[in-house]
Amino acid sequence: MKISDIAREAGVSNSTVSFYINGHSKKYKISEKTCQKIEAVIRKYNFVPNIYARAMQTHQTFLIGLIIPGDVNRSYWIDVISGAEEALFPHKYHLLLSVSHFNQADELETVKFMHSKGVDGYLYAPLVSDRGITPAEEFLLNQCGHKPVICLGREHSKFPSVYNDERAGGEAAARCFLEHGHRRAAYLGHYQEKYDLRGKAFCEYFRGNGGEASVFEHADEALEHAGDFTCVFCYSDYFLLDFYVKAGRRGLRIPDDISVIGYDYMSFLEFLQPQPVSLITTKKEIGNFAGDMMMRMLSEPEYKFAGRKFIPELSGGGSVRSIS
Repeated sequence: MKISDIAREAGVSNSTVSFYINGHSKKYKISEKTCQKIEAVIRKYNFVPNIYARAMQTHQTFLIGLIIPGDVNRSYWIDVISGAEEALFPHKYHLLLSVSHFNQADELETVKFMHSKGVDGYLYAPLVSDRGITPAEEFLLNQCGHKPVICLGREHSKFPSVYNDERAGGEAAARCFLEHGHRRAAYLGHYQEKYDLRGKAFCEYFRGNGGEASVFEHADEALEHAGDFTCVFCYSDYFLLDFYVKAGRRGLRIPDDISVIGYDYMSFLEFLQPQPVSLITTKKEIGNFAGDMMMRMLSEPEYKFAGRKFIPELSGGGSVRSIS
């Protein structure tokens, strides 16, 4: 079946069918009634556009590459992916997903693969390089300069970015502890890694306002020194979950013995007692905003788009107590 066959049966022009199939019905103000007639014919004959033929005609594949560093099974990235898909699907765009496995060589291969498939744009959660830029970022800048790239998860100097302000989240956790009278804190996370902005911000703010902050990478290590601090800020809610379980095994009570704050406000927190305080980060909204912005960047390639910074907020919960 050809576009002309669909147009004839639906009683519309070839160009109207083409605009609808290519996701431009709103742009060309095609009525909802006309769209429904075209869709009915498409469904009747199970018409599937040939992506390669369409790409040759329109210079578009209607594919958006989504590159994430890893942990695709965790709800943070699932929510981001869901938000992006929700924004792209009404425009007949689809996601091509790949994972860099926290490895710069794999990240570069992923970008090259998507480039070879002719994706129309990139939603890109980059790794952090000690030298400031990864090979994948260099490839995107030098080989894909005409394709829109949106950075997910952190602020980028070259690409518009959609992200949570991790420094603001870390500082909010430090303020909460200080306001509850805590002066000896621990941070549990990836403090030695350059990307751990939330941990660095927490320690800097806590120390800068009269407190002491120790740093640990593992819950067992932190619990060996549990008498040295009264509160713990965890890099993520997965770190918090590990700390909750292991503290309980040692007979430590939260918050009576140790106050705890997590990060990301994952859904499983509702099953913990007491329900933990955590930083509520934007997830699905990041994907949704990035997807919408990608569509606008593709339709207005000359316009310089600004990204979006979301500010994490503390949730309610019973894992922090005041001390004198």
